[in-house]
Amino acid sequence: MRATLELRSPRLAVSMKDIDQLFLLAFVDAGKVWILDPLPGQTDRFDLSSAGVGLRLTAWKYWHVNADFALPFRMAPIPRPVTGAST
Repeated sequence: MRATLELRSPRLAVSMKDIDQLFLLAFVDAGKVWILDPLPGQTDRFDLSSAGVGLRLTAWKYWHVNADFALPFRMAPIPRPVTGAST
């Protein structure tokens, strides 16, 4: 399950001939992740969330660039090795 909230700037570079669209944006993402068959003692559910900024560019009708940078609100736990497991 996931959700995203995105706020876009007004269209930038309106007067540039080759640029069809150029937007700046800010976003927040959130989601839940489940492990369907967890190992004994392993966490089976994680809540993830982040916020960031980005850029959307379309030029010459077919050239698309999406660039995003985000940071997590909190880090997901690092899975611990299960002791006694055979390889």
